[in-house]
Amino acid sequence: VSALKDVMRKGVTSKANLTEQLAADIFQNDFSPNFESATVVAHRLMAKTVYSRYYGLDAVYASSQKLIKMAERKRIDWQKTPVAARRYDTVANGRLIEASMAITTHNLAQLVEKCDGMYTFNFEAATTKAWRDIVKLHKRVPSRNIAWIHRLHAQRDVAYIWRQVLFFITRVGANAGGGERGVTAQLAVLAELRMIAHKLTKGQTAFLDMHFLNPLEKVING
Repeated sequence: VSALKDVMRKGVTSKANLTEQLAADIFQNDFSPNFESATVVAHRLMAKTVYSRYYGLDAVYASSQKLIKMAERKRIDWQKTPVAARRYDTVANGRLIEASMAITTHNLAQLVEKCDGMYTFNFEAATTKAWRDIVKLHKRVPSRNIAWIHRLHAQRDVAYIWRQVLFFITRVGANAGGGERGVTAQLAVLAELRMIAHKLTKGQTAFLDMHFLNPLEKVING
């Protein structure tokens, strides 16, 4: 993670064709060319991995144009709607934007590929650090007693961080050489994540196991 921050400070990001931030309430069903190039890079690094299997992306990666076409169909339908009847569907827009971030890895693949050979990334440490952030959020927003907007923000942040966990643990396997050695390395990191989660209450641990770690273990084991 610190290496990625160093990359950004040194301006490498300007050469990586990073995708832009999008807002669901004003999204007009249009992606810039950066999203297509980002999908190509993500395909190169993530196809047929833990990351792509978890999100079901291998069919999407088979066509780098698929994300663009999804938005294009939505935009054409919107343009066919009479002007007076047009409405921004914030929920639908949010789903498409979230899908785009999963498909493109939200710029992680571009940064890692661009810096290959320049930096040595400790993906094991990055995975556990990101997971600790999820655990902190889970502890901070434990019940329904908190305002719904705070729960919503926490859920959004968890989705972002969990995507990073999946990306980093995928790279753990790749750096270990893939195959059985990759799976062994990933399971070792997963065991660390379980140890962190199991320091919480029994109910909190059960929630994190059920919704995060058990599904991840299933995907790792294929």
